[in-house]
Amino acid sequence: MTNILLPHVFFWATTFIIAVMTAMIIWPRRRFTGGWYLFLFAVCLAEWTLAGTIEAISSSQQTRILLAQIEYVGFNLLVPFAYLFVKRYLSSEQLSYRQIFPVFVLPLITIGLAWTNSFHHLLWSSFEPGNQALNILIFNHGPWFFINGIYIYFLVAISYGLLIKAYLSSQKIFRQQIAAMLWGFAFPLVSGSLVFWNIVPVTGMDVSAMGFAFAGLIIAFAIFRLKFLDLLPIARQMLIDNMRDGVIVVDAERRLVDINPSARKFMLLNPREVIGKPAMNYLPSTLSGLFDVDPDTPVSYEMLAKDQKTYLSIYPIQLNSKRLMPSGTLIVLQDITRRKTAEIKLQESNIQLQKEIQQIEVLQESLRALAIRDPLTNLYNRRYLEETLEREISRAQRTGTFVSVMMIDFDNFKEVNDQYSHLIGDQALQAFAEILKKTSRREDVACRYGGDEFLLILPDLAAEDALKRAETWRKSASDLFFDTPRGRANVTVSIGLASFPQDGTTAEELIIAADQAMYSAKEQGKNLVKQTNSQGRLEGFRNIRLSESYTPHRD
Repeated sequence: MTNILLPHVFFWATTFIIAVMTAMIIWPRRRFTGGWYLFLFAVCLAEWTLAGTIEAISSSQQTRILLAQIEYVGFNLLVPFAYLFVKRYLSSEQLSYRQIFPVFVLPLITIGLAWTNSFHHLLWSSFEPGNQALNILIFNHGPWFFINGIYIYFLVAISYGLLIKAYLSSQKIFRQQIAAMLWGFAFPLVSGSLVFWNIVPVTGMDVSAMGFAFAGLIIAFAIFRLKFLDLLPIARQMLIDNMRDGVIVVDAERRLVDINPSARKFMLLNPREVIGKPAMNYLPSTLSGLFDVDPDTPVSYEMLAKDQKTYLSIYPIQLNSKRLMPSGTLIVLQDITRRKTAEIKLQESNIQLQKEIQQIEVLQESLRALAIRDPLTNLYNRRYLEETLEREISRAQRTGTFVSVMMIDFDNFKEVNDQYSHLIGDQALQAFAEILKKTSRREDVACRYGGDEFLLILPDLAAEDALKRAETWRKSASDLFFDTPRGRANVTVSIGLASFPQDGTTAEELIIAADQAMYSAKEQGKNLVKQTNSQGRLEGFRNIRLSESYTPHRD
């Protein structure tokens, strides 16, 4: 056993300790993006440097060759794991077995050649003692050593290329992480190159472990100081920067961590000015509730973006995890301008449609009014009368109440038209219709029955009360005067009254009875109100029906 205080033994042991500490630091974060690959990188480094430490203090050549073969397991696997870590760290997707397996083909062949070197000497052509004071054993390189070395440099070169590309397209906080990786991998690259080209202080001394010691220290610094593995630039150029939707990443302290180009455009944000600053300093106050939502309760906001052009649907995705997993909020700003524009147009169309429906309803009401009202007097017409009278009689039969019917006819109306003109006649009809409308009850139905005839349906009104109402209307008509070029015109009316049930039990019977009573008033001098004589009605016209072409008598 050689003195364990030899300089290169110290470096081997120090690197082993750093590798173990690095693996312990990474272990809780192994489930982060690329975390497993970085952990296995640290494990391989620990295995290599542990075997290297033991090999450096061993004096037996056979033992040292065996330990060198063990070293080659960790040494040849750590660079592929480092490469896979870089690739996964910068990728948005898991690596497939087809991507992983080819990386290990040549390293596994190299490990196999190391363990069978005594048969072919492709990896180490020979061994010879070196500096005895430092316990050096020189491993003379065979052709496969250089092939393996070129492959390792190839993986390192690709890793550097990916990191440099990511560095140029990332935000400041991510650039610091990537820069740490570039510096961390630079030290093993330099120390490995010195060994590969045999540029070492003492022939046969392996100083490559020194570079990995510095790499471990830088990784530890990046994890604690730069939140390495906590904030990840997950293929931003591919995944986030090219998204049409806006993406804003906020950490657990509600600081802005990342903003993609779409979010910058929507919210008018300059990443150089806002990254690392409190998010609510730059987001609308209405979005403050995004950070206090229940993960099981979907929450979304709709608003007009700051560019005053884009409608956004904004919803948070909580990034809360267990234990040491990262936490924060991913805010997605979805462009819903097309949908919102369509909704606004649809609302406008609905409003217009409602207006058109209202217009149609008004028109229908007007048409309905035209269908049931007389255009000159605006009283109900004969069609509406027939429907209403049958209904009121049926109701009176059910409730045991009365229905009275009045037939009103202007006296000498033809002479009024001939002497004063039809215009005066129309004015007389309109004036009397207004009297009926103003003095009728809500339940009364006033109709224009014919040319100068009116018929009123008076529900729940007995004959005695109906007679008083008829007399009032007769007097109101006689008080109507119209000034004309030919002098003052005056009109009078004759009114016939019939009541259900004593004067008739059907609409036809009541109308005929009222008409006969009105005819009787005209025969007795006009400008009178006459009530149907039930006995006379029974004797004279009980069996008369409108269907029998009853023709009213007029004067």
